Amino acid sequence: MELPRAYLEETLTQLEPLTKPAGTIGIRQVQSTLGKAARIGYLVPDASPFIASLWAAFRRGREQALEGKEGTNPHRLPVRRFATAAKWFSTMLREALNNPEPDGSILRRVMSKSRQLQVTPEVPVITFDASPWGGGGILWIGNVAREFTHFLWKPSTLKTLGARIGDCKGQTPFEYMTLLMVCITFSSTLATTGAVVKGDNLSSLNEALKVKSTIVTMNSISRELTWRKVALRWRYCLQHLPAELNDEADALSRLAAEPRRELPVQALRRAKFAHLPRQTASFWRARISYD
Repeated sequence: MELPRAYLEETLTQLEPLTKPAGTIGIRQVQSTLGKAARIGYLVPDASPFIASLWAAFRRGREQALEGKEGTNPHRLPVRRFATAAKWFSTMLREALNNPEPDGSILRRVMSKSRQLQVTPEVPVITFDASPWGGGGILWIGNVAREFTHFLWKPSTLKTLGARIGDCKGQTPFEYMTLLMVCITFSSTLATTGAVVKGDNLSSLNEALKVKSTIVTMNSISRELTWRKVALRWRYCLQHLPAELNDEADALSRLAAEPRRELPVQALRRAKFAHLPRQTASFWRARISYD
């Protein structure tokens, strides 16, 4: 099923007021716009985390307005609540409209199932793992480690994840964040040959496959993964890897743990270290405020 081009153009026009950095917008206008967007989200999995963010911002704004919070208007909402998610969602639609497929379809390029990677023995493999102390990942080509990375959790990242270093209760957010950071580190491979990405935490893989989450922080990671897949043309498929087969990545994630793991020198003797992006408070490109 394909949405008509006119429907996408109309949705894009309605989204425009929501991308402004300041001002207010009528509640009914927001409801109409999100209703149109929801139909797209039903057909385009990659749009889901952005639409989920827009609806979350709408619900929170309505709640505060009904509570009579100081500075709120029962009939209008501040546009800043929607600006970031609306901006990236608009960009997705604009790319689809400006770069239609040769067969005439509009949204096929940004639909998840059309970018499934054809897995062959020649396709690179990326393994990753996380611990409450840090994360690590390895790029394998032909069963040989070519690049690897590891990092420690920074205070700003722990604050974003709502977790504490050494606290195993935040394992799924740790794993999901590591998936994102390892993909960013090896993004050139994902944008060229593509790769099979393997991890041993089923919960984080499930969040990535659903593309959205009811947890705000996890949905932030989903939005970031989605945006980069669309904008940078990432191609990958996710697979579960039993923990006993993921020992190298596990060791990289626990270099600062107690008890400490040693760097798996034998497995990585031909690999070079790949630097990760900085973990800063402004890490998320697609972040949105819910306050």
